Amino acid sequence: MPSMERCVALVGLIENLTFLCPGCEARVEILDIHTRKWKHPPSKELKSELAANCVGYCGADLKALCTEAAIHAFREKYPQVYTSDDKFVIDVDSVKVEKYNFVEAMSTITPAAHRGAAVHSRPLSLVVAPCLRSHLQKAMSCLSDIFSPLTVSSEFIKLSMLSYESAIPLVYRPRLLLCGCEGSGLDHLGPAVLHELEKFPVHSLGLPSLLSDPSAKTPEEALVHIFGEARRATPSILYISHFDLWWDNAHEQLRAVLLTLLEELPSDLPILLLGSSSSPLAEIDGASSVFPDHSVYQVGKPSTGDRSLFFDCLIEAALSIVLEDVAKKSQGSAPLPELPKAQKVASSPKASELKAKIEAEQHALRRMRMCLRDICNRILYDKRFSAFHYPVTDEDAPNYRSIIQNPMDIATMLQHVDSGQYITCSAFLQDVDLIVTNAKVYNGDDYNGARIVSRGHELRDAVHGMLSQMDPALVTYCDKIADQGGPVQVPDDLGGSIFPSTPVVQLGTTRTSARLRNVQPDVNLDQSYEALKRQKKNADATHAAPTAEDKSRHQDSVQAKPPEETRGRRYESRQT
Repeated sequence: MPSMERCVALVGLIENLTFLCPGCEARVEILDIHTRKWKHPPSKELKSELAANCVGYCGADLKALCTEAAIHAFREKYPQVYTSDDKFVIDVDSVKVEKYNFVEAMSTITPAAHRGAAVHSRPLSLVVAPCLRSHLQKAMSCLSDIFSPLTVSSEFIKLSMLSYESAIPLVYRPRLLLCGCEGSGLDHLGPAVLHELEKFPVHSLGLPSLLSDPSAKTPEEALVHIFGEARRATPSILYISHFDLWWDNAHEQLRAVLLTLLEELPSDLPILLLGSSSSPLAEIDGASSVFPDHSVYQVGKPSTGDRSLFFDCLIEAALSIVLEDVAKKSQGSAPLPELPKAQKVASSPKASELKAKIEAEQHALRRMRMCLRDICNRILYDKRFSAFHYPVTDEDAPNYRSIIQNPMDIATMLQHVDSGQYITCSAFLQDVDLIVTNAKVYNGDDYNGARIVSRGHELRDAVHGMLSQMDPALVTYCDKIADQGGPVQVPDDLGGSIFPSTPVVQLGTTRTSARLRNVQPDVNLDQSYEALKRQKKNADATHAAPTAEDKSRHQDSVQAKPPEETRGRRYESRQT
């Protein structure tokens, strides 16, 4: 039982583990690891700036960012590589990755934190940064006073929380509400504050988050669940955007649950309640119980210096865009320099590739022989084409050798199949056409000759029909082998390893026909078909039924046997 309890406790511990994305310092180290071997690595200032802008990136995302930036820089340096199929000699060390390459790469990467859930933090955009940078600095100064985990080291926090009866209270109900009028930039300032507090987990209390929680049936249940998660991951942040709308639209029960949960939080628990409101706190009835008056930061209008800085940055950005367009047009008009092409090195195929090619060709040719052999055997068993089964002798057709210079028959074609002389179906059909041509040349126009010629045409049609049932891929592959001059010859050093000799093992004792066992008939090519028929009739006469004298002798021997033996034989016959 103790071991079982430890296992259950371990499983519960594993389920509650939370792996956060690396912080800013960790991201700087990760970027340094992935760019350490570059010929021109980015400067420390650039890596710090990239790390500050890569909030929510995990280690794999930062690696992809460096890879994508390097690809952008390489494509800009050598665009010829992407417009040609040739191989060029390039200097990789001359490729330098600039800041804008990283910016372009960041636009194509979705961080891990953004893929799993909604992210409420983001840095100030370059457009509104001149107007809101001062307010951001003041808000962070206020937070550093009321939320000490922002400035105190994590080791000191752990030490103070673990010390029994001597815990130092570092915080007291840290809460901050950003108030401002419509158009004051609260939509940018709130996420920018969360961006600065990136090392703390953020839990949203907005109405969309409460209503979309799949594990809760009511907004109150979702609110209780979020507070529980925040208490388990301290120090943490509870964020309410548009608090004025939230308070006006929430019903009394949800408000009561929120106030109860806030009151139940220990006063020294490092959980920051951060909110934003476009209405003054005095105009929100009952909101002072959530955010006291001393926890409100008022966002005013930008000063004259902020506005002038805003327009200076805007004009500078517009001029940079114009100059960039002019530079692109000048680069587009200039022809690209020609790169030296790499020398082509003739490399012989590897032993494994050659072995695979030889095995594939031998397998295809083996299938071709099996198909052609089956066609020849089917024709040899067909009595309609008996005139073309075997070579014609002088007894059957006088002066045949003197008239036909190149005789052909199905038995000779079967020998050619076995010897591997037919690589393609077209070569096999040429000999079939030769049989038909010889029949036309030798036979006359009389009735018997016309019948033989008609049988020849029927033979050719039957062969064509059988060949049409073959695998088209096999026919195409064998044609390719013939076009390249025949199958690849097995090298001497690979001859013993490609085709190992495996003994043929006969499984079982079931009898099969001679055609299925690929047993060819014993044929004397010097005899005609009529002579073979006479031999068959003589063999049948030899094995005729026994005479009456043999029958009587057999009956006398059966009667002379004892009855026990006769009964035993009958029993054996019944068992059989």
